[in-house]
Amino acid sequence: MKMAMRRGTLLVSDIDGTLVNSDDRLPNEFIRLLEEFRARGGLFTLATGRNLSMAKPVVEQIAVDLPVILNNGAVMYDTRHDMIVSQHTLSAADVDMLVSALHASEGEVVAFRADEVINHPHRQSQMHGISKVSFIGAAAPEIPRCLACRFSIVRSHQYCWDIGPRHVSKGSALSNLVRTHGMGMSDVVAVGDNENDIDMITRAGLGVAVANANPLLKRVATLRTTQECRYGVAELIEHLLYTPAAQVIACGA
Repeated sequence: MKMAMRRGTLLVSDIDGTLVNSDDRLPNEFIRLLEEFRARGGLFTLATGRNLSMAKPVVEQIAVDLPVILNNGAVMYDTRHDMIVSQHTLSAADVDMLVSALHASEGEVVAFRADEVINHPHRQSQMHGISKVSFIGAAAPEIPRCLACRFSIVRSHQYCWDIGPRHVSKGSALSNLVRTHGMGMSDVVAVGDNENDIDMITRAGLGVAVANANPLLKRVATLRTTQECRYGVAELIEHLLYTPAAQVIACGA
């Protein structure tokens, strides 16, 4: 597949396992490379399972051109105007039933609002405004089928399953974002590392998996980088900047 840098190319990156691992700090050389991409007419934003408070340490280090996708697509945040531009939430009744069901499995339950994390939610007042519930455990949570069909359930880490509004994903949010800004998905390069990136990767004009990505994501990605995490993203940016249009990006595909 041919994909070279052109004005208006939108690069969308996941955060955890893609831009950062345990350390949220981005090296100056990576930031300079991203700025070169933007100076050449490229656009950049993020799509993450994190909520706003957890994403800010990364967002504040780099300039983004379009709203950031948070909570696996349930929240869209405009950094320039410091405002949430769209949000999907679960009903309080659904959160209550979901939390009760998850407590039957061995693991930790965490609920997320757009800008708040609620550990071990149990009070009725904590069930409102929730856009994602995460289950952290050694095995997948046991959710009754009649209840599971009401949600979007996706694995975001080896030991973490994220549960959100049905039909809401990073991919659906990205499609809405692109359409709102008068672009097409053919203009999008998306890069990620885990199962919650699959919908975004498969919808993008060019879907890329970093070298450390989950095997399921690698299977559906058009290209794979030879480097892990942010070094793989840097590899991708360099190819977009310096590969002639007549050549194919060969990021280890």
